[in-house]
Amino acid sequence: MLALILDILAAAWIIAAANGIGGWLIRRHSERESEGFRMHFGLFGRFIEQAAGFAVITSAIFFLGVIHQFKPPAVYALLGLSVLPLIVRLRSGEIHRWIAAMRLWRKYAWPLLVPTLFIIAVGFSTALSPEVRYDSITYHISTAMLYVVNRGHVEIPSSVLTYIPQNQQLLYALGLMLGSDVVARIIHWWFGVMLLIGTAGLARIFFVNPLLAAGGAFLVASFPIWLYLASSTYIDFGPAVYLLAAVGLIDISGSERRAPPRPQLWLMAWAGIFAGMAMGCKYTAIVVGFAPLLVMLAAGRFRFTHILLFATAALLVFSPWLIRNAMWTGNPLAPSFMKWLGPAGVPESTLNWPDIQAGEPGAMWPPQNIVLGWIRMFIQLPDYGNYLPWIALVLGLVATRVEQDGRGGGYPKPVVLLLIFLLVGYCLGVPLGAVRRDSRYVMAQVAILAVLIVFWGQRIWIRWQDHERPMKWAFASVVLALFVAWGNTSIQRFKDLGENLFPPINRDARLEYAAAHLSGYRQNLALGEVNKIIPFQGLVLGAGYPARVNYVLGGAPITPDFIDQNVSKLKPESLDALQRRGVRHLFGSITDELRKSGRVHEGQRIGGIQVWNIVN
Repeated sequence: MLALILDILAAAWIIAAANGIGGWLIRRHSERESEGFRMHFGLFGRFIEQAAGFAVITSAIFFLGVIHQFKPPAVYALLGLSVLPLIVRLRSGEIHRWIAAMRLWRKYAWPLLVPTLFIIAVGFSTALSPEVRYDSITYHISTAMLYVVNRGHVEIPSSVLTYIPQNQQLLYALGLMLGSDVVARIIHWWFGVMLLIGTAGLARIFFVNPLLAAGGAFLVASFPIWLYLASSTYIDFGPAVYLLAAVGLIDISGSERRAPPRPQLWLMAWAGIFAGMAMGCKYTAIVVGFAPLLVMLAAGRFRFTHILLFATAALLVFSPWLIRNAMWTGNPLAPSFMKWLGPAGVPESTLNWPDIQAGEPGAMWPPQNIVLGWIRMFIQLPDYGNYLPWIALVLGLVATRVEQDGRGGGYPKPVVLLLIFLLVGYCLGVPLGAVRRDSRYVMAQVAILAVLIVFWGQRIWIRWQDHERPMKWAFASVVLALFVAWGNTSIQRFKDLGENLFPPINRDARLEYAAAHLSGYRQNLALGEVNKIIPFQGLVLGAGYPARVNYVLGGAPITPDFIDQNVSKLKPESLDALQRRGVRHLFGSITDELRKSGRVHEGQRIGGIQVWNIVN
């Protein structure tokens, strides 16, 4: 119980530090330079401040890793200094302003805030469980733990995961240094909450009252994939938050016609920083985020200096990952395109890694394949309960028809720019394979869909306000149907996963929960504990879960550079190569041939599993 409380406090410290440093940076510029738009007032401004803070902390962790100084003293200093501006703001009456803002939203938006907060609370509850999902552990937590153990960046040729951009994993590394993987899970949950705040804030700035703005947040929260992502250490909320921040700043800048060029340049620079952060979370953000943002800028007829500043800032923020990979492999986009860009001698398993490598370029470009991909994507969206595109289509058509009947003046520029980003993101994402049926890769587009839905809903409401009573009943019915659908989908999904919506609390219950989901958890945990007392000499082949002994064994690296870690299939002739690479022990069952070869001797048994010592 105490460990869980400490994890929650550690996550709160990280979040507060991001708010502190981000608020200081954004408010400093907005107060000094922007007369037409005071960023520090409004919900979207809070969202931008938090996103900016995480961008700063992530960048600091990256450069600490370059010099391999990602150590507790440096981390404590970073977080301590970052949280100071927040403490100063709290002492200057910030809490009273927060309370006043919450009263406004509570007064006007409570019908939709209540179900949204309930979903957020369920997400927080699920985030407090130990991490047990294979993808999260293998792809994200293990990569973060490697960063912690090595005090910074480390290249492992047979693990493609060490080459991918890792902005979100760096935050998870921060969480692992301060606590357990629960800290990382809370951080990703908080990014999901930020996405909801950004959705409501963007809607509130341009279009709608607090009730409908809260409706935008509710639509995203009720989207089935939100809870699935919020309850684990995936990374998809990271690029979604940064892309939504970039979209919002471009939209704000495009709508400020009377604003002087300097504030627009300031907004463009931050939009570029956020786009670069998104690409540093995931390569797919280039396709579904950066390219659509460039189209959005061009369509908005921004000055060339604005577009150049945006692109330059984005590429500068993204470039450290490219430079690192180029120095390691000669291929800045590694592990993608290794078949064509190298390096030479890459293990075949890396070249054929299905989740990383780009497909054959020629297969995606025939026009009929692209059109078929668009049709399938739209038809398949309801398979996972992803109904927002359908709601947006219906409301958009109805609102357009109503506007025509009422001889409206068309859509305002901010709406047009959002539509451009949305359509280009989907149109590029589908044929390039960056969009999957569960929409994880386009969560920023999901948020924008929600903003457009409430915009069109408001337009219809205004035109049909003479029918207020039936409109209210229809509105309440849709909210209830979405909430029921969310509950049913979430319960079924967690039942299929075998996970709990409510976390185990005490230590024994948490160990039992992890052991029930992860093969060999107790044995590997025991191996890690033994190694803390009597460190193994050399590497140990065969240890896997939990995450803190997957690639690391009580702080010492284990077999990170071996393609085949299956001890049960090793042959005697494999041992010389293993010894040359530092392996001195095998953990698990081995073949009779290997056992009778005289090359291994029985060591101690740990957690019921035999340790074998390799001899010459």
